[in-house]
Amino acid sequence: MKEFAAETSPVREFGEATTQHIPAVRDLISRNLAANLGENASEVGFLSWLPPEEYLADVIEKSFIPISTEGENVLGFIITLNKELAEANPLFQEMLAAIDNINFDGKPISEYKYLIFAQSCIDEPYRLSSVAGRLYKKAIDKAKELGIEIVIGQVVSSNNKSMSVHGGVADQAGSYKSKTSGLEWNVSRLLPPKTPIKITLAKQGLFNFIFSFVVRRV
Repeated sequence: MKEFAAETSPVREFGEATTQHIPAVRDLISRNLAANLGENASEVGFLSWLPPEEYLADVIEKSFIPISTEGENVLGFIITLNKELAEANPLFQEMLAAIDNINFDGKPISEYKYLIFAQSCIDEPYRLSSVAGRLYKKAIDKAKELGIEIVIGQVVSSNNKSMSVHGGVADQAGSYKSKTSGLEWNVSRLLPPKTPIKITLAKQGLFNFIFSFVVRRV
């Protein structure tokens, strides 16, 4: 009787991205750029910026990128920026100016030791799975290890799907209108959720937005 080798499925892993993951991360971002999603971009959630390889390498060196993989496939990630990286990126200057005027517990967010969830994406087939919640937990746990007091982010108001995610898990802390793009950005604060974060995100069906997720005291 001929014997057949048992098929094994790739193991789903959660860790921190290395430079080897950069091409796959950029591919996932590219597939979810608004320009590549067409007319339905705001309804499915979109990304707005494709970071250069050199920039992602700098993030990996100076901050961290929680990532989920199965074999060679990247299922999702969260790009995080510390204050140094954010201040060096022209795309974040208006946001940093805005948080000077957004208070949390009686003082401006900018006076806390903060971390920015700069860009997040879950590949479409995995948006109803536990990937988003586990990545978020990993990012928050790492932030605590680093002594971060608040995690901050923002979502553009025209990104309807991402706004619905925010509405389900976060309270809006403030907003501002970009002088360069004319877009309205919403900064959100997440209070301890009533339901586990992975369940809330699974119901919303998406974890996919630029410069976004939450402002949370950790």
